[in-house]
Amino acid sequence: MKFLAVIAFVLCAPLHIVLAGSTFSGERLAQAAKQQLAAVLEPDAELLLQQAVADVEFEHDGIRAAIQLPTSSVVSFATVAIQFSHAGSIIRTIEIPFSVIRYVDVVVAARDLRQGQTLQAQDLQVQRVRRVRAEQSSAKLSHYIGYKLRHNIQKDDEITNRSIITGNGVTRGQPVTIVVSSGAIEVRARGRALEDGEPGDYIRAVRAGTRTPLTVQVIDAGRVSITTELATR
Repeated sequence: MKFLAVIAFVLCAPLHIVLAGSTFSGERLAQAAKQQLAAVLEPDAELLLQQAVADVEFEHDGIRAAIQLPTSSVVSFATVAIQFSHAGSIIRTIEIPFSVIRYVDVVVAARDLRQGQTLQAQDLQVQRVRRVRAEQSSAKLSHYIGYKLRHNIQKDDEITNRSIITGNGVTRGQPVTIVVSSGAIEVRARGRALEDGEPGDYIRAVRAGTRTPLTVQVIDAGRVSITTELATR
């Protein structure tokens, strides 16, 4: 006779779920995985189950299930593995995926701001928001004060490194040096930027004497790069 698993936790490594039957409730498995993953994250992190977990059935009683937490650092997504074993041998493994939502401090516009406007302290404020994936930008107002905006920003919209002109990037129409690399071979050519960009941004540019747009990455003021992989896009 089959029973829904009665789940209890035992302090051992890895953590085991001890059952009283041969059928595991998918809902209870998801709850157990979520509880153990939440215990190793920051207190205000939220976990969202990405897909429903089906019940798991076995022909034998006495099945044990061990929760295996991710071994690498958890950023935006995490997968918890559950290994089912009988008589000391692993007979099945399932994976339960979660999205990780965190609360982060971000800088936002305190009012509508215009392209080219130099940012002042009164233009900015810090808000705490829910985020699955956060851009690596500073939450300090001082990081942005004094820089000009690359584009219009509405009130409460987030301001990031890509929102400001630092002077280390390129502007639309600016002559640039295009560094073309393939392995150890590097060739330089003259060109022109078709878009604004900060270091690390991917923008469009053209070589001198041509009209075919290229996807390039901004290196610094006046220099962009293109690899053979980008050239084939």
